[in-house]
Amino acid sequence: MPKHIIFILLLICTSHISLTHAQTPKDASGVVYEDGYLYIVGNKSNRYIFKYNVDITTLEVSKTPKIKLNKSLKITKRKAKDLEGIALLNGQPVALSENSCKVYTDKRVLMNYSTIGETEERHNKGLEGLAIENIDNNSSKVATLWEGGWHDQSVYNPFIIIHSLKHDLENEAGILYEDHEVFRLDQNALDHDLRHRVLDSTDTETILGFRAPELLWYDSSLIILLVVDWDKYYHRRWLCKIDNTSDGYEITDYCEL
Repeated sequence: MPKHIIFILLLICTSHISLTHAQTPKDASGVVYEDGYLYIVGNKSNRYIFKYNVDITTLEVSKTPKIKLNKSLKITKRKAKDLEGIALLNGQPVALSENSCKVYTDKRVLMNYSTIGETEERHNKGLEGLAIENIDNNSSKVATLWEGGWHDQSVYNPFIIIHSLKHDLENEAGILYEDHEVFRLDQNALDHDLRHRVLDSTDTETILGFRAPELLWYDSSLIILLVVDWDKYYHRRWLCKIDNTSDGYEITDYCEL
């Protein structure tokens, strides 16, 4: 597996990203790497995308004073708050706002998910992850994640919105294709073997809850960090590989962390 993928997965699996710079995102919540640069958003750093130089060979963020913070992009749209996800669209960083259910470039709204049912924030759970696979100069594949989790005695399972995107950066409204698909991470998404591994038993009565804090594209597959809970107190973390099969999107491989 390429080193930059390992690097990103390590950052995803960490509950806190520690940087020594004076200017850092507050409550870092999303990270993406490309060509020597690390882009980070924080859910308490409204409207800002932070850009850092990174030495990927040593996996250390550069401490050279002149490049502590390479650039900070300020999103012009004032509703770009509670930024939870970040991805690159042909090298351009775009950020996902849990608050507004929209994806922003530094100048405009790129995608609007507020018209799709269930995407709004509920019980402090909302849109949490964004992944973009650039297919060519004109189109991309996008996956946007609603995180899910427990609230009181209820389970709110995560789901992924998957759709194509035509690159029309001049269109102020952004383009969200109507042929989007929704893949739900619930008990039906687990095959018999994975459910057995999760529970260490053949129990079919236990109600499982799922939370998914992050995802990324890798070789046209989705890699998702899935936290599986039962009885609200016991949980295990899995990396799951999701592919588009002849039967639709399915979990095709997994490993426990």
